[in-house]
Amino acid sequence: MECRTMKVFDILKETLTIFYKNINFVFFTILTSLPLFCFLIYYETFLQKFLFQCIENLPLLERTSYIPLYYDPYYGQYYDPWSLPVDIVRNLNKYHFNELIQMGFLYLVPLHLLELFSLLVTVDLSSKIYREDKALTFMDMLHLRIDKARTGATVITFLYVVFLSTCTLLAFIWLLITYSAVLMIPTPESEIVLYNSVGMSSLGFDLFDHLLYGSNLFLQVIIYLPWCAIWNLGLVISILEGTCGLKALGSAVYLSLKSLVNGVSLVIIFTIWELGLRALCLYFGSYKTWLGIVGQISLLCLGNALKWVSFVVYFQDCVRRVSRKKTDQEQNVDMRESKAMFV
Repeated sequence: MECRTMKVFDILKETLTIFYKNINFVFFTILTSLPLFCFLIYYETFLQKFLFQCIENLPLLERTSYIPLYYDPYYGQYYDPWSLPVDIVRNLNKYHFNELIQMGFLYLVPLHLLELFSLLVTVDLSSKIYREDKALTFMDMLHLRIDKARTGATVITFLYVVFLSTCTLLAFIWLLITYSAVLMIPTPESEIVLYNSVGMSSLGFDLFDHLLYGSNLFLQVIIYLPWCAIWNLGLVISILEGTCGLKALGSAVYLSLKSLVNGVSLVIIFTIWELGLRALCLYFGSYKTWLGIVGQISLLCLGNALKWVSFVVYFQDCVRRVSRKKTDQEQNVDMRESKAMFV
């Protein structure tokens, strides 16, 4: 391939070129994505129904979660905002406990296993097509052999990524619940009176709480995006090179030092694609119709395939950058040694 520095739009262009010039790869990707496609029809329908019920019941959950901190005869009752997330989650478990357990199981086990299978095939084939710069026949793809050692390394790295991403997602959801709960506390004159170690202090509700929780949410997003880019690149490294776990993630950090902006940009693009589709389908109630849910899942699977192929191209670009840097350093060393010999 041409040795040049790529921007994010160049990576996306190369990704689309791989799909456009390799119709057999498109058909094979669709074929291997069928198990994930069928499962997502059930999973997305269940998820959107659950989210719709939570949105409908959110005012009830918040009203039942208001616990007075103390009673003042002049101002009335004040509420402790720090206990509200716990109470909302407790009430959510009371009303939707079975749905929460079922959704957690579907997310952690079958969804990730099917995504792993699709990931292995898509990354391996797209890497061969892009690296060798030639199309593969359908029979070549059917005779695909995945090395057991690389598969085992990928599974280990995948477990690391699932654990880290799930913990980050739970922290983000907890912060969102806290933010929405505190903002809807019914307090007189838009003030909250809290007890602290010194005594009682009155805080301006609008300014202080928006700054506090808004900055925390923004900071978590800023931290999450580079992590997500590194996790995805680490999975690609595990599949293509057979490194596993923290070693693969460490290699991803090293390779992406000079081009992390491209990785973050890819994460932003495909996250907007995924969340935007879910938000639109939830808003229009697409899960209620067969055509709506099939259309959403088709676009989700397309975005998933494009994402992993783009990270393969991104990985090759990172390798070229590092190789070029090493070559430049070796040439500089040789030049200094040559100058030293003539001095």
